[in-house]
Amino acid sequence: MGKVSSKLCAECLMPFYKRFSTVKLQEEDVQPMMSDTPKSSQDEDCFFSKTPIDEVQETVESNDNSNELNLLLDIMSLAKEEFLAYTRVPLSHDGCEELVNKDSCIVYGKDLPGGFLLKAEWMIPYTGKEFIDFFQDIEERPKWDTNISQIKIISQPSQYINTTYTTFKKVLTISPRDLILTSAVFETNDGILLVSKSMENQEFPEKEEFVRMNIELGGYFIQSITETTDGMKSKVFNITKGDFGGSLPKRMIKKMTAMALPGLTKSILKAMKKKSELEL
Repeated sequence: MGKVSSKLCAECLMPFYKRFSTVKLQEEDVQPMMSDTPKSSQDEDCFFSKTPIDEVQETVESNDNSNELNLLLDIMSLAKEEFLAYTRVPLSHDGCEELVNKDSCIVYGKDLPGGFLLKAEWMIPYTGKEFIDFFQDIEERPKWDTNISQIKIISQPSQYINTTYTTFKKVLTISPRDLILTSAVFETNDGILLVSKSMENQEFPEKEEFVRMNIELGGYFIQSITETTDGMKSKVFNITKGDFGGSLPKRMIKKMTAMALPGLTKSILKAMKKKSELEL
């Protein structure tokens, strides 16, 4: 697959760091999957072990990239703390209202000055590792998310952090979108967190044919539970906080996104089941 170079320069990342460093949150006993443990001893637990990401060579092999990586890890660690703060309060907290309750998926949300916030919960018959492993598989992603026209990894500065560029098809009156998203995986005492946020990348500037989406905070926290009688092993907590851009009212985009979530969760589970059956 070749070497993926990172263009997330320290100068570009600094505004994100300054903004996130002002957020004051309760401390949580969370250990990042990115650690000082030698890579050979991490391979068995690598959540990307079954995805194309594992084929990408790490680019942080010299001092030239160390400052960039350290700053990026600081940003994603702060994003992690903000995300986990949402998991400690009810979905209805801070003025969020119920938007959808369908197929065991419940979605709450509210309008924000710069977009909207959506919070959702549902159960899955898989472990957090299995869910993250599958979700991060960019070869599988377009098969269950049919709105995606293209997705590719554009930066892989660490084993557990990557940046992707995604383009989305036009849907009804919604213009084609594109998105640059940096994601990092962290392990907690009772689950696994995949946290994401938009980043700039000088190799992928905004284009006239796409409306650039901005995800201020997003991702999935998969919490282990005692297996239920119907085989559920984990609870998924999802956040989408941002602005999808365009001229349509943010309230309309929020509602459409919320209504699509139950169907999307069913598509993910159906695709995971199909893949696991093929691997038997």
